[in-house]
Amino acid sequence: MGHDGPLRFPSLARWRHLRAVSAVVRHGTASAAARALGVSQPAISQSLRDIAGYVAPTLFIRRKAGMEPTEAARAIAALWDRINAALNDIPALLADTGDSLLGRISVGMLPFSGQSLVLEAFGEITQAHPRVQLVAIPGGYDTLVEALRRGEIDLIIGVLRNPSPFPEMVEKHLYFEDYMMIARTDHAIHDHRPSMAELAKEQWIVAPHGTPIRGFFDRMFRAAGTIPPAQSAEMFSFSNAEQMIVASRSIALLCYGKSGLRNLPTALKPVDIRLPGARVSIGVTRYGEEPPNEAISTFLDILARKIAKAGED
Repeated sequence: MGHDGPLRFPSLARWRHLRAVSAVVRHGTASAAARALGVSQPAISQSLRDIAGYVAPTLFIRRKAGMEPTEAARAIAALWDRINAALNDIPALLADTGDSLLGRISVGMLPFSGQSLVLEAFGEITQAHPRVQLVAIPGGYDTLVEALRRGEIDLIIGVLRNPSPFPEMVEKHLYFEDYMMIARTDHAIHDHRPSMAELAKEQWIVAPHGTPIRGFFDRMFRAAGTIPPAQSAEMFSFSNAEQMIVASRSIALLCYGKSGLRNLPTALKPVDIRLPGARVSIGVTRYGEEPPNEAISTFLDILARKIAKAGED
C-alpha cells in the first residue's frame, strides 16, 4: 500500500474504517452506506478520510453516479468481509464457556469527576466477564479527544462540554455533580461564612488550565470583583488533591456527586459558601453515532446501575 502505508495501516486502522470502505464498495455512495449501517453520512465520510491517510493508493474515484472503488478499496472490503465472518463465528466458539462477552473497553477519564463510579463498574465487569480487557486512561480533554478519534480509547467520561466543540463527538448525560470548596475540618475558614475577598488570600489547590473546573474557579473570583488567587499547587488527580488538602492548610475546588460527598474523608469538610452555577453534567463522550459494541454497552449498563444505586441525580 505504498511507502509508509503498510506501517500506518495496521496500527491506526479500526474496524469502523474497514466497515465503511466495505459498505461504500457495496452500495456505491457514502449516503447509501450510512443508511445500510445505520449511522450518519458524516460518520462514513470521516471514516473514509481517516483511512485514506493510512494507505498510499486512492481508494475511490468520484463519478457522477457515485464512488467507484479502486483495487485497493476492493482489497480492504474483502479483508473486512473475512474479519466480519470470523467475528460472527466467535459466539459459537465461546458457547461452552458460559460467558460470551469479550473485547476491550478503554475509557478516557477526565480529571476530578466520575472516576470512582467508573472504577466500581470496572470491578463488576472484572468479576462477571473476566475475558474483557479493561483500560482506564486519565488525561485532558483535547488529548483524550484525539485518542478517541484514533480509536485508542472507546469513550470519555467526565464533565461534558455541552456541547462538544467538536461536532463529530456525541455527548450523553449520566448524572450531575457540584463544584465545591473543600478544606480540612480544623481549618479556620469553617469558623464563619467567608467572603470571596477572604478566600482570595488563601492558598489553593486547583485543576490545570483548560479544564472546566479551572475555568469556573477563575470566573468565580472575577465575578466577585477579585483577582483569581495564585494557586499553591496544581493537581490533575482527584485523590492527590484530597491528600494534599489533608497534608496542608490549602483549600481546593473539587467536584462531587452525592456518593462522593458521602465518602468524603472525615478529615475534610465543604466550606460553607454558595457557588452559583456550580452544578455540572457528568457524562459519556463518544466518537460518531455508530452503536457501541456489546462489551461497551455492557459497561455502560453497569455504570448506569451504579449511578442509580448511588442515588445520583
